[in-house]
Amino acid sequence: MKKSIYLLLVIIIVLSCENDITPISLEHFNVKEIVNSSNETYTETEEFTYDTENRIKSVLRTISSDPDLVWDGELIEFQYAGDLLMSRTHMYLPSDTIYQQIDYTYYSDGKLHEQRFSYPYTGELSVQWIKEYQYNSNGLVESTRSYNPNTTDPQSSNRYFWQNGNISKIETYYHETLRYEADFTYDNARNYKLGNPYFNDYEASITNNNNITQVRYTDYSGLLDLACNPCNYSYEYNENALPVKVNGPTSYSFTLSISYDIPGNGIN
Repeated sequence: MKKSIYLLLVIIIVLSCENDITPISLEHFNVKEIVNSSNETYTETEEFTYDTENRIKSVLRTISSDPDLVWDGELIEFQYAGDLLMSRTHMYLPSDTIYQQIDYTYYSDGKLHEQRFSYPYTGELSVQWIKEYQYNSNGLVESTRSYNPNTTDPQSSNRYFWQNGNISKIETYYHETLRYEADFTYDNARNYKLGNPYFNDYEASITNNNNITQVRYTDYSGLLDLACNPCNYSYEYNENALPVKVNGPTSYSFTLSISYDIPGNGIN
């Protein structure tokens, strides 16, 4: 369970703008590189490339760490149909072995309907997990349900609460039983993940206007194994009020250094 919480915090989905999940260009700035310095023996570098329409094209993740690691990094590639993001493919390097593909389907109004997660467990990619999205009258995500496609019984579901353009709370259910809540606090600066489909943590980040500074959990199941509660984040900003450094909770001990390509201003 700790792993799932960590993934929620630091690593699901599509391009968005002002909380409307519509894959469009990344308004006036592009993340160019992120360097994750977790400790003296581990450095992870993520390099971003974009196409001529300013859509993210690929992310190259390289690892400098323990020589016993069995992989050197990964390449994530993004495919589009018109303005819509249709899939993202994850490949291990240097073998170029595909280990995950996420396909996206949409409602008639262009909002995300499903994420379909495929893995090569049987030798060929096949859908093993589906996440479905529902929206409220304001066009904001109201709930999701996640399930194995071999059964209609949802394994888990989330309900979302919004305030001032940010997700203020997420309730997580398992078989309709509330398991835990996550309450979020934000800064007043622009969210550096806004509109970028690489940041695969929709619930926690990429549709919010601002950057998360704290996540506080309430556990109703007694099963959460949390490394921090609350989990606090701090930021250093450039002159455009975009974070150039992110310090994670002490228990996770990570520091992100971020550079941007800002049209008219060059690299920041």
